[in-house]
Amino acid sequence: MSTYTSYGSYLDNKLCCKSKCVECTGSSGGGVTGPQGPQGPQGVTGPTGLQGPQGTEGVTGPTGHTGPTGHTGPTGHTGPTGHTGHTGPTGPTASQNLQQVLAVGNSAGNQSATDFDNIGAVSVETGIVYQGNFLALRIGDTGDTLQIEGAINKGSFLVGNGINTQELAVGIDGLFLTTNSSNPFGVEWATLPTGPTGATGIQGVTGPTGPTGIQGDIGPTGATGIQGIQGVTGETGPTGPTGLQGATGATGVTGSTGTAGAAFYLSYTPTFTGLTTGNGTLTAQYAQQGQFTDVYVRFVFGNTSSVSGSVTMTLPPVQANFASIGTNNATALNGNVSFYDQSTGNTIYGIVTYTSTTTVTVRSLYLSGNYQLNQVLSSTAPFTWTTSDEMFITFSYHSQ
Repeated sequence: MSTYTSYGSYLDNKLCCKSKCVECTGSSGGGVTGPQGPQGPQGVTGPTGLQGPQGTEGVTGPTGHTGPTGHTGPTGHTGPTGHTGHTGPTGPTASQNLQQVLAVGNSAGNQSATDFDNIGAVSVETGIVYQGNFLALRIGDTGDTLQIEGAINKGSFLVGNGINTQELAVGIDGLFLTTNSSNPFGVEWATLPTGPTGATGIQGVTGPTGPTGIQGDIGPTGATGIQGIQGVTGETGPTGPTGLQGATGATGVTGSTGTAGAAFYLSYTPTFTGLTTGNGTLTAQYAQQGQFTDVYVRFVFGNTSSVSGSVTMTLPPVQANFASIGTNNATALNGNVSFYDQSTGNTIYGIVTYTSTTTVTVRSLYLSGNYQLNQVLSSTAPFTWTTSDEMFITFSYHSQ
């Protein structure tokens, strides 16, 4: 529990003189500030709300149409034919010729023969067998079937080996019959050499992309967690009495004067007479400080720049307050001019004089006897002007 001192006791103890020679008066005093009430406890943070369920995934858009197939490239060139194998040896002469085997007593001419069965290796059914005058052999008649034993399978045929004949079975699809002297029958089924691959056909145009599927619905937002209970605010202590006004302090020492602000330069474009800037490089700036204006001009000659006579230039948009104006009594401004001759590396100096309230004249200096005089510029004064020569002009004037 806090203990408070009465207002009267406070005045007796703090304000009265030790000798009690002066009566203490006043109806108000500075009481002691009451203690700060305790801060209430921090409320419990509410639990985080549950996350909403994931939205249903959108249906995938249909696949775009397949682009047309590109053109087939041209067929590659056929590879060269393999070398022909060596001819096998001639087989022995058969003991019987076909006429002997099929002899039917046809000395009187072509004879019809029927119902011959198993004559050697030839079977003839209800057909005709005859040998014509041109040694052509005809077996059977139109519509008859000729069957030779040993070569009855689909695609097979008889081949000789110099002694007898034998069935050569048909090869698998894609094989070609080729000669091979090392084979007993001189031929075999083999793969035909592959020619070079033809050029690739032009790529077909890509079909358009199918439309994007519909965006699935966004799942609902999870419920916000319950706000935690805020702690109880402590009671505010009683306001203490206002203290006495303190005496006014002595006036401080005056500080030193601050540095003057820097000039702020602005760009401007002067107008020249007697000087053609052409493709030269011109930089011109000015700054006004109080009643004075500072000017800075630099010009570098290009290959189309030239001087034709007395050079004048306009001032910035701040008129001059001239002390004297006139060609015979021209007042020089506070400043100087330098002319740089890049061909010799020499620098010649000059001055700037008033011409009017808005223009000045640029002049060069030269020595005449014991005196230094000035002259107006020309195409050859103070030297013959050419590319990369420079004029550097700085001056200040009293402005209105």
